[in-house]
Amino acid sequence: MVRDLAAEQGRAVVVLHGAADPARSYEENRRATVGLLAWLAEAAERMPGEVLVGLELGAMKPDRPAATARSRADVLALVQAVDSPRVGICWDLAHDCENAAHEPGWTPVPSAEFLDRVVHVHVHDLGDDGASHYPPLLGRVPIAEQLGALAARRPLPSIIMEVRWRCAARLGDPWDLLGESYRRVGATVAELTRR
Repeated sequence: MVRDLAAEQGRAVVVLHGAADPARSYEENRRATVGLLAWLAEAAERMPGEVLVGLELGAMKPDRPAATARSRADVLALVQAVDSPRVGICWDLAHDCENAAHEPGWTPVPSAEFLDRVVHVHVHDLGDDGASHYPPLLGRVPIAEQLGALAARRPLPSIIMEVRWRCAARLGDPWDLLGESYRRVGATVAELTRR
């Protein structure tokens, strides 16, 4: 399927989470993540079109201290450890904002080094219940500012909305909310392409 998408569209991104096995140490999970990324990078090299692997920046969970890719620094270090142009970062904007409380000096816009490795972006918001994957309409995640930081990067990474139906349903009619979300995110992305 990935091969077909890359051949048809010229580019495909496979997104994965870092290893988070609670029965393993952080170091074991780190080695497993780097090993999988390296294997996928080699496989991607053999596929037609441009196949990229995006390691998703996840939210820190106090009950999962051995989980990998749960901070900007960690996801960047894991991607750099593989040292392949086929491996980059999936920047989940809401999970990044969730991590602000755990990252001293956090700002909405990461370093240029981080942004240069972004190959895919997940856009969603945070609910007042603390859950993520709400429609990007609530304003708890500075989506326009964060996406704006990617304006100088070409090609732009792929950008998708990652909204859970149940989160949208808590706010109103999910179809209406998804439509409005699409219009807003679409307008922001259109603005990026004009810069």
